[in-house]
Amino acid sequence: MDETVSRTEVRCMNLRISLGRQAEILDRILGDSKKMLGITVITPNIGHLRSLRIDPEYRKAMSNASLVLPDGWPIALLASVVGRRHQERVTGSDLIPKLLSVSKTEVMRIAILGIPQKYEATLRRYLDSNSRNVTLVYLHEMPEYQFLSFDELTKISKEIIESKPNLVISCFGSPNQEIFNENYLRSKGIGTVIGAGATFDFILGRQKRSPFILRKIGLE
Repeated sequence: MDETVSRTEVRCMNLRISLGRQAEILDRILGDSKKMLGITVITPNIGHLRSLRIDPEYRKAMSNASLVLPDGWPIALLASVVGRRHQERVTGSDLIPKLLSVSKTEVMRIAILGIPQKYEATLRRYLDSNSRNVTLVYLHEMPEYQFLSFDELTKISKEIIESKPNLVISCFGSPNQEIFNENYLRSKGIGTVIGAGATFDFILGRQKRSPFILRKIGLE
């Protein structure tokens, strides 16, 4: 098995895994969001490994991502074994609420993809109550992503770029969200672009997350 280890990441065959505690990752994403470089962040779990194996577009997205965070416990365990130090899980569902709620000296402009319009009022109430210095500048539900044309996807990406967000949160499922982020948003003069799966489904009550104890012991 081909393995490489550095201070900031490990590599095992085609998989890169970024190393660091959640607080360190949080600080890095917040810092990068101000630079408007259009960097991408991926939060893979064990199910994503199939996409990595069979989908060249997903492999490209993984290869070009600035951070590949161990969302699933098998990914965190692999990082711990290869890196020879404990690596905690850094899940999108934990990271996003903390990114929104942490104190900020400047307004963070955010765009969210994958939330139906009927939940916009609920989403704005959540942001008003739980975020600090955050402004929602763009929202799109990305309906039936796989059937959207190139022109439609280009139009959406142009609207996102024109809204100048510091943080783009794509929540319409892997591998589609990572491939869209890679092909349409990376290096486009916006802030950090992160694929976060069902994060807002949990936040808005559309899905129920596993109990905390199961998350804590890695059985989510």
